[in-house]
Amino acid sequence: MSMPSNADAEPGSCEIIKPPLTLKAKVRELTGKDAKRDMIAEAEQALQDLSGSFVDWMTEEIDKLTSSWDAAVSSKFDDESRDELFRSAHDLKGTSATLGFPLAGDVASSLCNLLENTDVSSTGPQHLMRQHVNALKAIYAEDARDTTNKIGQRLSEELSRAAQELIDATGTKSAPA
Repeated sequence: MSMPSNADAEPGSCEIIKPPLTLKAKVRELTGKDAKRDMIAEAEQALQDLSGSFVDWMTEEIDKLTSSWDAAVSSKFDDESRDELFRSAHDLKGTSATLGFPLAGDVASSLCNLLENTDVSSTGPQHLMRQHVNALKAIYAEDARDTTNKIGQRLSEELSRAAQELIDATGTKSAPA
């Protein structure tokens, strides 16, 4: 099948191409007892079954962040240790909500923002980053799991505000989270 040339088309005109709908041929239709299964409910149950491991996984993430922080401080925030600290914070940012700690994800996001947008070799960002790390450890230790925790919510908001003010004061624009 040859395609018509657009060279002869009038300005402003277009050709609408409708691809064939072949998806049904590629998907197996469920029959019998499989058709009656509620896949979403099964996925939610599997997640619930795994939730007992969430605290252990969160412990590992907080331990990794603490180790990364200690290494960064010891090495005076050299490139390698700063990158490792960022990865630890970024991992927390991405997994905290799934593990039941959305406030920790918010604080980790703010920490990532600081690491990306400030000169971490200066005292101001280091002090604020330490506060973020301590807040993450406290959120975990106090089991501040949801956003209805007023103290945890306030802590998260204030750290985020302070981080953004520091970034704005240094003239560095915030990268989207």
